Amino acid sequence: MVAGEHSGDLLGAAVIKALKQRYPDCLIEGIGGDAMIAEGCDSWWPMERLAVMGLIDPLKRLPELLRIRKTLKQRWLSNPPPLMRLRLLKLEARY
Repeated sequence: MVAGEHSGDLLGAAVIKALKQRYPDCLIEGIGGDAMIAEGCDSWWPMERLAVMGLIDPLKRLPELLRIRKTLKQRWLSNPPPLMRLRLLKLEARY
């Protein structure tokens, strides 16, 4: 799960809380803020690294943002979470 700003962090925390109630042993990982971390998210980067505004700031930070995206993709594809594995199996079955 990835949140890049405060409202996403709050929504993500609510989703994590609901998932934990239904599946107490589930692991949530990705990028989150204080609210998601408080609900048990293993945040690999500070959420603030994704929070960019305007035109110049995103351009300055583009290499870092692309590096984060690449690393997330590599981590999740090399060791997909169970829900992601299910989705990948469904996609493979189609093609």
